[in-house]
Amino acid sequence: MKNDIKNAFEKITPVRSNDEILSYVLRRSNDMENMTSKKKISFKKPVIAICAAAAAATLCVTSAAAAGLFRFDDIFGSRIKAENNDLGEALMCSAENFTYTVSDDDYKIELNGISGSATEIIANLEISRVDGTPMVDSFVNEYDPEDGLHAHEEWLIKSGDMKDYERYLGGTGKYSINEEGNIEAVYVIGNTEIDGVSVANETIEISGARFYPIDKYLDFLIEENGGTYSFHNGEIKYYKNNTEDEIELDTSSVHYLDLFWSAEFTYVPSEEALKTIRNAHTTDEKFDITLVSVDENNETSEFIGTIDINNILMTSTYATIEFDMEYDAPDGSFPFPDFEEVYLVRGNGSKIPMFLHSGHGPYKGGFVATLRYYSYLKYNEDGSFFIDYIAVDLTDAVGIEINGNLYEF
Repeated sequence: MKNDIKNAFEKITPVRSNDEILSYVLRRSNDMENMTSKKKISFKKPVIAICAAAAAATLCVTSAAAAGLFRFDDIFGSRIKAENNDLGEALMCSAENFTYTVSDDDYKIELNGISGSATEIIANLEISRVDGTPMVDSFVNEYDPEDGLHAHEEWLIKSGDMKDYERYLGGTGKYSINEEGNIEAVYVIGNTEIDGVSVANETIEISGARFYPIDKYLDFLIEENGGTYSFHNGEIKYYKNNTEDEIELDTSSVHYLDLFWSAEFTYVPSEEALKTIRNAHTTDEKFDITLVSVDENNETSEFIGTIDINNILMTSTYATIEFDMEYDAPDGSFPFPDFEEVYLVRGNGSKIPMFLHSGHGPYKGGFVATLRYYSYLKYNEDGSFFIDYIAVDLTDAVGIEINGNLYEF
């Protein structure tokens, strides 16, 4: 649990270089949700692979998903499931004006479904070959499910026809090979702060590049070549570690496919997806909480501090709390709160457990923690864990309970 707390409070999705690699390493160690013929691909001149028929087909799929023809869990289940089928149907959202670009016109992108909240998007994109053959057969190195699958990625809100680099979105993409041998990417992107930027009715761009096995790719980059990388504006650049010196690096021995792509759409959330509960606490009530401190040698220690909740935001897919802490950390190290037991409480007395997903601080003088609801959690002997996140119905929610202390809405 100590490492989980530390890692959760380091999960601020960065944009560039060393911090980006750290983000992937942390996600690789914590995200336990699931576990050829050769062809030279040119990506110097990206090909716009979109037509009216393709756009219409994508919108039909999205509309069909919104109409309940596809279950929420079937589309997003690798990242999150719905508490029940009715809620899943109500949380299906729409995407307008879907277009995409790929660096090789032998490939196409389809939007299988979209959901989320006012400030967060959950999207399932499927990348496949135009000729219908399994995409995995075109990988330049043999695919091994045990090695995992990932890609460089970037998400932002667009302002008109221009990319707005002031409005990057945090998040992660989870990639898998489906039954047809194609790549499905389920993204959870947005901003879960109390005052997070709304993504409703905004134009969103998701871009990515170069599918690869996580460990082999990062070991090749970091251990064998002492490098870091950035993926920005559709371009990968490699640098000598801890410097700004750009280096040439051929990753063909470790990557799966050298494909660059982007997808763009206007996110239109459903009424259910927009539901929120907001509660600013003005009481002087405080309670004791165990704090975990991590020193420069990564050694942990525990001590007692006090916590004061200032603000709570609840959506169907996550909850965010802002709070102040009073503490006397040993050796001046930075403390993290141990949310041992957190629940969403309903009017009938039932509770839904919540898991500390990410956090940071100080923030405006205090701290911020984002929690997600779950139905199942199992810790493994090596410290890793398996968790099933769920979306929940907020209709009968009456409060949030933290370590036995109930805060009513």
